[in-house]
Amino acid sequence: MSDIADGLVPALRYCVDLARLMLAENGSFMPFGAVIAADGAVNAVAGWDGEEHPRAAELLEMLADEFRDDADDGMILGAALAVDVNMPPALDSAWPDGIRVRVEEAGYARLVYVPYRIGSKGWIRRRRHVWLGKPVIVPTEPEIFPPAR
Repeated sequence: MSDIADGLVPALRYCVDLARLMLAENGSFMPFGAVIAADGAVNAVAGWDGEEHPRAAELLEMLADEFRDDADDGMILGAALAVDVNMPPALDSAWPDGIRVRVEEAGYARLVYVPYRIGSKGWIRRRRHVWLGKPVIVPTEPEIFPPAR
């Protein structure tokens, strides 16, 4: 992932690794993220709207709003926001499902799509296994660290 800004790589790795773990355990995941704090530490962030079965879109927006507020207050240097998606047809992925991670810092924003496939592994003790495809990095407009006005 050499096309990703160096400061965002730890947050991106955290999100992809945790998404893979949740996919292996549950078959899906709700939106979550990681931030690069002002001291350089990577901190995990999850949201909850009080509902037993929250809507992914609402959690995603709640997390993005929180990240934006923290960025405005100078509390974070970077952010990564992960969501379980269908791979966009334009990316021509061999697998239909994907992990999408929005990574941002001031002056930099990308969407990282990681296609995945879930299957079983093992003869005696079958368990869910997640295979990850090659990441596709797409430039995007910033939403968490908007350009200065």
